[in-house]
Amino acid sequence: MNLIHDYEITTYHINFEKETLVIAIQNREYKKQIVFKGFFAYQFAKVIPYSIILDLEEHSLEDFYKYNQSLFEQKEKVNWPVKYHSPLELRQILDDKELKYYSIAASYGLNGWVLARNCEVVSIGNTV
Repeated sequence: MNLIHDYEITTYHINFEKETLVIAIQNREYKKQIVFKGFFAYQFAKVIPYSIILDLEEHSLEDFYKYNQSLFEQKEKVNWPVKYHSPLELRQILDDKELKYYSIAASYGLNGWVLARNCEVVSIGNTV
């Protein structure tokens, strides 16, 4: 999704009732939103002002399992992102929800991933 390369992240918010995570972004000309619908879980690192997006990519859940196996084992005892008794059970829950794995890479600042049913980039308008 190179439509957002070099956009600055201005805010992000989660609406748990509507199961959405929205990241507001802008460059010198345009404002957009990255809207994750059917939001389930996320993990962000380096959350700082003026974060610049390098890319947003969709990956398979198999990639998510491969890159986050240790996270499943660590979080199992604290019921994150949901209550589960084994990494295998969590995999089944995620598969049943038909989630997709989105990674956010940064040139500077915020990076991480989101699990959601879908993602779209919405134009909001001009910055001027």
